[in-house]
Amino acid sequence: MTESEDPRADFLDLLRSSSTIVWYSEGGGERLILTYLLRLFGTSLDDVRVTSQGFVLLPDASVALVRLRGPRGGAVTVTPLSEAGVHRINDALSVEWDEMRGALSTGTYVGNEASASQGWLAGLDVHPDWEGSPVLDYVAGSSIIHATGIGTSPPLSL
Repeated sequence: MTESEDPRADFLDLLRSSSTIVWYSEGGGERLILTYLLRLFGTSLDDVRVTSQGFVLLPDASVALVRLRGPRGGAVTVTPLSEAGVHRINDALSVEWDEMRGALSTGTYVGNEASASQGWLAGLDVHPDWEGSPVLDYVAGSSIIHATGIGTSPPLSL
């Protein structure tokens, strides 16, 4: 992943490079969503690399996560940077699914700990399988929040 002086340009390049999953929530903040996702990936903020733009890279640099905050609420984008990243994301989705299925089987499911839903983007558009999802509303007009919470970008225009 290349880094420039403009985190918004780098973020848009990242979105254009691949399909991206976005976990979003009106109620949960993007910090809580990031913590939840890192747990699904089996890591924590202490173990990841934070780029100069504030993006999070998993320890093997296979996946980039970006915190967003906007008028609709908080979100975190998850984009594979390599084939290994696709596998890492699939593994995290499996962990999420197994946790949900386990809680459903015992009648204790009340949503994930971040109160987050997910949607997919294909480049800068909603993925055809997710038509009707509000996912793009959580990206367009949002600001990039540095992984540490220090600093934000001006709002994104797609």
